[in-house]
Amino acid sequence: MRALRREREFLAKRLTSRLSVEERDALYIRWNVPLEGKQRKLQFINKLWTDPHDAKHIEESAQIVAKLVGFCEGGNMSKEMLELNFALPADKRPWIVGWNQISNLLNL
Repeated sequence: MRALRREREFLAKRLTSRLSVEERDALYIRWNVPLEGKQRKLQFINKLWTDPHDAKHIEESAQIVAKLVGFCEGGNMSKEMLELNFALPADKRPWIVGWNQISNLLNL
């Protein structure tokens, strides 16, 4: 929970540096955050990712976070943000997990 709070505070701080006043106000209106309310930035950030069943909500949240973090420049979002990539492991040998095998891998 502490890490989530820190991440939200980080994103709230980035709102002022990454978005203009007009862009912020438009987002506040679209996401139903009162323009005269206290802690508007945190209220807005807390509304991101709140509806996991709505694909449009998820996509908008991902675009906003990507813009705040600087992941995408110019509004073009990479497909990797919204797609899951399931890859088969290259080595199909069964592993017997134990401390000896792990320490050997770590060269301890």
